[in-house]
Amino acid sequence: MNPGNLGKSVKTSAGTVQEISDTAAPIYSILQGTYDRSSDNVYFVLRCGEAREIVPKPGDIILTADDRPNGEWAFLDKENGVAIVNRFNPEQVFTCVIHWSAGICNLELWSEERPVSKETPFQICHEYETVSEQELLQSQT
Repeated sequence: MNPGNLGKSVKTSAGTVQEISDTAAPIYSILQGTYDRSSDNVYFVLRCGEAREIVPKPGDIILTADDRPNGEWAFLDKENGVAIVNRFNPEQVFTCVIHWSAGICNLELWSEERPVSKETPFQICHEYETVSEQELLQSQT
C-alpha cells in the first residue's frame, strides 16, 4: 500500500502501468471527555462469524485476510453511548486499517493493489450510520 499513489494512474518509464490501490479513510475526531478514552473500542464480526473488540493503541492495526471485518465495523464512544458504524462491500476491500492517535480514530478501507484503467476502475461502496451503544452491541451478537 502506497498512499502516494492513491487515485492515480501511474506509468513507468517503460510504459507499463504500476499497480495502485484505493482507500476510503474517514477521520473521526474524538473530543476529550472527563475520563480515560482507553475504554473506546472498535467492534466488528470476522468473516467466520466470530465477534471482535479491539482497543485501539497509538499507531496502525492492519487487518487482512480472515482478520478483516465481514462488511461492517464500528467505533464506539462509550462515554456518550454512541457508535459510528461503517458498512462496506467486503468483496471490494482487501485490507482494513485502524489508525489511532491523540483525539483521532481512522477506520480505513483499502482495495487490492492492481492495474487500473477506464474499463477496470476502483470502487469501494460504503456507508455510515450513527447508532446507540445498545443497538451496536445487539447487532454484534
